[in-house]
Amino acid sequence: MDPVNPGTVITGCGNNDGRKIKWYRSTDYGDHWTLVNNTAMGGDPWGFSIDPNTARDPSTGVTMYSPAGYGSGGIWKSTDGASTWTRLTAADTAYAPYSPFGGTDLYHTAILPDDPPNHILTTQHYYFKDSGDGGFGESWDGGASWVIHPPASGIGTSHYVIPVGATTWCVISQESGVWRTATAGRINGTAAKQFRDGTISTSAWERVSDHYHAHGSYTPVKVGTAWYSPGYNSGEGSIWKSTDDCKSWTNLVPGYYWPSPPNGAFMNKNATGLAATGKYIYSNTFVGPELARAPINSDTQWLRDYTSTPAAMQGNGGLPMGNASTLHKPSGHWMVFMATSNGVWRYIEP
Repeated sequence: MDPVNPGTVITGCGNNDGRKIKWYRSTDYGDHWTLVNNTAMGGDPWGFSIDPNTARDPSTGVTMYSPAGYGSGGIWKSTDGASTWTRLTAADTAYAPYSPFGGTDLYHTAILPDDPPNHILTTQHYYFKDSGDGGFGESWDGGASWVIHPPASGIGTSHYVIPVGATTWCVISQESGVWRTATAGRINGTAAKQFRDGTISTSAWERVSDHYHAHGSYTPVKVGTAWYSPGYNSGEGSIWKSTDDCKSWTNLVPGYYWPSPPNGAFMNKNATGLAATGKYIYSNTFVGPELARAPINSDTQWLRDYTSTPAAMQGNGGLPMGNASTLHKPSGHWMVFMATSNGVWRYIEP
């Protein structure tokens, strides 16, 4: 969702076989869609990001960053809402010494909240050369120059970034839990200089939770000061919550069962994406989907009977793809969007 144009929705449609990514945009809350680019890059857009700056002039194009996994590789940038894309070759140069495959194989390009869209943190799809873990790349100037953060031992691979702040970052792996740094991945720096006067160090990271994400997409959501994160743990899954800038996490739905209804019935809780409205948090699952939601003011009570899921959506699953939400200003109703392998689906909250 474009944060300053609530009716604008952008989706990237990719494939593991390297075909060109198709970027679609709607400017009327999903009623109509336009193919705005299908020639720039091939592969999967994995964790692409859109500028979260709510102070941007609505008449200007929105900046986006996207990887291109299993295809073109590298990091790509658009300044016009996905109509045109440019490869950030400086990232290729920075990552080259660390790549075990000879290319730039990245996973998530996150825009950090302190200076959007210029401060970026990117993650490696798999692992760094001579390591079983994946590290990170950071840019302060919109991708023109980069520094590399080597991975802490055991930090895992294929991370998504939970962009807590300028210097507090959480990253969630596909197998090794959630890791956190409060000093921008550095030691011996000063907060006044955002720790950039320090030294990049693996010792700046600590493991804070054992939940991890399903390989593919991952969409956490922030509600007020609380972060909610979908999990994929050992076939059990859950929804996790943090109220202290991701320092600690609580499992909202422990065990194999949603609380209600129906009480005691098995449900796959391997969530991959969340979205929030003014009243509810919505979840998809991997694979299903078995849609559920919880009231924000009672976020351990996840309900499955709030809507009838279309058969076509059920048959293709809430696969690891993105979720989003927006307030429909003309009517005052919230809209929730979920992407599956059978298109983009919209739910209008009564």
